[in-house]
Amino acid sequence: MIRIYTSSFRLFFSALPLLLLLAVILEGLALMFQGTSGATAGRTIGLLFIAYMFHRHFLFGEPLTLRRQTGAADTRPFRAGRFILIALALLALPLAGALWVTYSVQSPGAARADRAGTMLLTMMPLYLLALGLFGTLLPASVTRDPRYTLRAGMQQALPTMGRLILGSGLVGAFNLVLVSGLEIWASQWPALQGPVPMALLGLLATTFGFLTSILGAATLCAAYDRVIARQDASSQSAAPAA
Repeated sequence: MIRIYTSSFRLFFSALPLLLLLAVILEGLALMFQGTSGATAGRTIGLLFIAYMFHRHFLFGEPLTLRRQTGAADTRPFRAGRFILIALALLALPLAGALWVTYSVQSPGAARADRAGTMLLTMMPLYLLALGLFGTLLPASVTRDPRYTLRAGMQQALPTMGRLILGSGLVGAFNLVLVSGLEIWASQWPALQGPVPMALLGLLATTFGFLTSILGAATLCAAYDRVIARQDASSQSAAPAA
């Protein structure tokens, strides 16, 4: 767990200028297309593509850069399509469950904030469960190593969920509390209600959100490495003696 923290924070601080630039781009696009149907979808795809880059860093040691990555001879080409599809599926299942619970529990006239709170409280444990059970599919979609099996990945579910809670879960909770506290504090000052302060707050949330994503990627890649190591050990023990 300590290795996951150290490698994640090292990547975050070394790539902070690039992450700030990516946050500015994402927040700028969100402002430009605010209110349109494709704004949320475009932001989600952008964040998942960046998460793909994080996975490649932890799996192949690739630097985080906007330049075209060719990779070493023994690494997979830079193709994010399968990764994004799996990541969307892992998001869609908890989201569907959270929506069902929210509209089953809340009355039709419930306040929007109450519904949002119920959705958040429901989706987070469901998403944790989905990542614990199937999260190793994400690094597996990057490497496409035939030694990986979903069954072997699911055997890592409990330790993976524990590490996700202690890593990206704790940092994500801190980020949520920090941004929410700043929003409440800013609401008491009329001068901080303009578009610029709100944009800066969004920039801060997105940048720290990258740290949460980095910790999640490091955790899943470490779990994937354990799966491959166990598969190799099983193959060697099953091999007939010479």
